[in-house]
Amino acid sequence: NDIQVIVVDDASDPQVVDFERYRSLADEHVEIIFTTEGLGAGYARNVGLGHARGKWLMFLDSDDFLLPSALELIDRYSASESDIVYFNIKSCYSDTMLPAWRHEKFQAAFANYTAQSGQLDKFLRYGYCEPWGKLIRRSFVTSNGFTFQESKVANDYMFSMQTGHAASKIELCTEALLCVTVRSGSLTSDHFGSDENTMNKLKVFIGVQKFFDENRIKRE
Repeated sequence: NDIQVIVVDDASDPQVVDFERYRSLADEHVEIIFTTEGLGAGYARNVGLGHARGKWLMFLDSDDFLLPSALELIDRYSASESDIVYFNIKSCYSDTMLPAWRHEKFQAAFANYTAQSGQLDKFLRYGYCEPWGKLIRRSFVTSNGFTFQESKVANDYMFSMQTGHAASKIELCTEALLCVTVRSGSLTSDHFGSDENTMNKLKVFIGVQKFFDENRIKRE
C-alpha cells in the first residue's frame, strides 16, 4: 500500500491490448497513463517520471517481471542513505521461461569484483547500463534534471551513466530483484535490425563517449 505503481501505455495496438478490460484500472495504487505518441521507452519513462511522488524510483519494462522477494528487498533498503541501490537480476526466455543469458555480466561482475571494491564501483556506475534493477532516489534525479533520451533504442544508456557518475553514495545488493526476459523481436534482441536503429544507437554511443571524455572516465 505504500508503493505507487505507474503504468505508461504509449500507443499499444488495440488488436493486442483489450483496453475495455485493462488490468488494474480500478486499483487505487495503480496510475495508468495512456499516451498516443508512440515514441518509445525513453519517452514513456519520462512521462512516468513526471507523475512519480515517492522517495524511490524503480523502472520495469513491460516484458520483465519482479521476483517474489522484490517487495521484501525494497522494504529492506527503503531507509538507505544511498542515491542508488543496485540489485542482481535473473533472466529467462519469454517463451519457455528457461534461464537465459542477460544476467551473466552482472553475476560475473559481482563474483569477480566482490573483494575489489574499486572495480565493482566502476562497474556499477558505468557498466550497469540499464535503468531497471535499481532503486534510484527520486530527489537525486529531479534535483539534477536527469531524464531519458527519447530515442527508440538505447534510450537508457545516458541516464544510467549520468546517474551512476553523479551519485554521491551507492550500494549493492547481490540478491536478485527482478527477471528480465529474452524475447524474439524485442529491441534488445534486434538493436541493429534497421538502418534507423543502427544510426540512433550510434548517436547514443557517441554521446556517451563524449560524456566519458568530458569527465575523464576510462571505461575498461
